[in-house]
Amino acid sequence: MEALEAMMEKPNWQKFEELVAEIQRELTPSAKIQTAIRKKGRRSNQWRQIDILVQDVIGQFEVSIVIDCKDYKGPVDIKEIESFIGMLDDLGATKGAIIAASGFTKAAIERAKDAGIDTMTMLATGDHPWAKLLSIPTLLREVRLKQYAFRFEMTGMSGGLPLQDFRFLPLYRKNGEFVDYAINFLFDRWTKQKIDIRPGKHEKQILSDEHTYAKASNGSFFRLTLSTDYIVEEVLKLGRTPLLRMRGFLDHQKQHVTTRGFTTGVIDTQNVGEDWEIIPSLEKLAVRPVLVMSSQICPVRFEPSGPRC
Repeated sequence: MEALEAMMEKPNWQKFEELVAEIQRELTPSAKIQTAIRKKGRRSNQWRQIDILVQDVIGQFEVSIVIDCKDYKGPVDIKEIESFIGMLDDLGATKGAIIAASGFTKAAIERAKDAGIDTMTMLATGDHPWAKLLSIPTLLREVRLKQYAFRFEMTGMSGGLPLQDFRFLPLYRKNGEFVDYAINFLFDRWTKQKIDIRPGKHEKQILSDEHTYAKASNGSFFRLTLSTDYIVEEVLKLGRTPLLRMRGFLDHQKQHVTTRGFTTGVIDTQNVGEDWEIIPSLEKLAVRPVLVMSSQICPVRFEPSGPRC
């Protein structure tokens, strides 16, 4: 029984063609897609074996795309491209593409490009011989408070302020009820994005929606309006995010991936970007990020009994 099942097992090249066809159906659900068919050449009058035929109607035009699948251990060379060019001409196809399991030689890519033939590699996660560990270039934009200063505008003060670190100046309501410390007004507004978090310099950002008061050295209260000047720093970090699921094709000529979608692995929000490369700008990147994430670094609030988040 096992011997019979082994004899009935499909060869890898056939599984490869069927998997490519599955992915192509996902990408072009409206098209008619056939596998392992034969058509007679218009010039040779000989039957031609077609791995995958994609047919569709665009307006008044009928389009036929021939896809050749190469499950080779090594890269496809220029001889295979030349042979495929002849086949496409014989069949009168609108376009041709080759999907290779192990890529192409540089000469093969250049010859195919000149002939208008796409050269692609299958990218697919899953349980099959051609599965790849895939990841996507990811950019993390971190913003943080780099520098800050306070502005104190006082009205009706009858006594001086006690000598102190004014970051920790306590502020009150008019009835003498304690509200918070000056530094926490800044940190809370930053965390809740009630002040501008865009990179750059910002001036005179008001830190309270209500009237606040401070206590003079003689114990009297006076009106104090608190605002801040600050600088926001942006740090760019480049890394890769692993993919749990993706099916598509890598175009070796255009260097882009075609897919209907993908599922990322778990992103650890506490540790993401810790060991990623810090880059000065996006302009000099050879590979553009596919996924862009933003992170706002929030300072720890001040508490007299000890800091807490």
